[in-house]
Amino acid sequence: MAADTFTFDPEGDLFLRLHYSDEAGVVKVEGCTASSRDASSEEDVVLIPVSNDMDVSPPEDASKTVHMLVSSKHLILASSVFKAMFRPGFRESLPRVSEGQMELDLPDDDPAAFEILLNIIHGHVRKVPDKITLEMLIKLSVLVDKYQVLEVTELHVRSWMPKLRLSLPTEFSPSVICLMSISWVFKMKENFKELTSIAERGSSFDLGEDDQTSLLIPRFITDRIEATRQNGISILISDINNMITAYNTGSFSCTTVFSNNEVMDGNLACDGMVLGSLMKSLASYGLWPLPTAPYVGISMESLANQIRSLKILALCDQDRFQACTWRTDHRPGHGWKTWLSDKADSALFTADGQDLSDMTAQSNLNRFGPTEKLVPGRSSTTEDTLDP
Repeated sequence: MAADTFTFDPEGDLFLRLHYSDEAGVVKVEGCTASSRDASSEEDVVLIPVSNDMDVSPPEDASKTVHMLVSSKHLILASSVFKAMFRPGFRESLPRVSEGQMELDLPDDDPAAFEILLNIIHGHVRKVPDKITLEMLIKLSVLVDKYQVLEVTELHVRSWMPKLRLSLPTEFSPSVICLMSISWVFKMKENFKELTSIAERGSSFDLGEDDQTSLLIPRFITDRIEATRQNGISILISDINNMITAYNTGSFSCTTVFSNNEVMDGNLACDGMVLGSLMKSLASYGLWPLPTAPYVGISMESLANQIRSLKILALCDQDRFQACTWRTDHRPGHGWKTWLSDKADSALFTADGQDLSDMTAQSNLNRFGPTEKLVPGRSSTTEDTLDP
């Protein structure tokens, strides 16, 4: 069966060959795979149909091949990747369709998303949809990242984002991974910081090592998120250990003056009750013995919530000892529960997300080196951020 041909430049010199298949253009990010419709079930996401002036639905024949006649000059001007691709020698190696026309096979790219991208690159503004779905935005983000074409697409992204009516989640879920990738590719400064903060507080594993995800963000960013997660958990575990250490000395932490000259026994019993109730409560949450790095399966947020819920009991708190004399201001559990809760709040406060400008500068440094100039169309300035 003859392949359909889409013409973006009647005088084009390059045929792009793309294929509709189950795998083409799939974004393998758990919970937001672009080939699925699961995203429409998310309460915080409203999917809006693509505009009627453009058909971006896969054909009934899922294995169909399409040809797209384009101008290689337009691709080179828009994309540093295509510019590097069409270096001397590569053009001559491409198969010839006819005199002056080459063919390039792109088996991994989604044809529907590529059609939108090519209309943008070739200036066919009226053929670019004024609304797209989150699914299509995910597919486009793959192409924008792969071919480095943010500059030519950013105005359209600015137009699409408000119409998506996209609300950021407040808790960590697979959709956070997806939205974080989109925010990175399209340089959405505020969204990126908020989503990375949610990931730091709510993730319970190293995002960069999970086989179920395929992030579009550099590994050094997931490393920073993981470092923040592990550091926050380490601080909380250290706070608990410091409390335990305070009760494992020869002196009494409880200084209450008990009646009937039972100060020594009362202080000993009170210290034992505080330490014992702490350890029993930790064990009920699976936190005893105390966890060690890399804290797989533990998030900062879940650990902080468990710490706030610990039951720390003191003998001094019982009604029959309310007439005793306390040498210091008395709080339930000798104030340890409040102390640990404050520590939990402080640890979470440090997980405030990653700054997009810093990450972009680091990404450019990793890619181009400290002295090499950036390629055209790839800016690292803060003006390139897209906030919906």
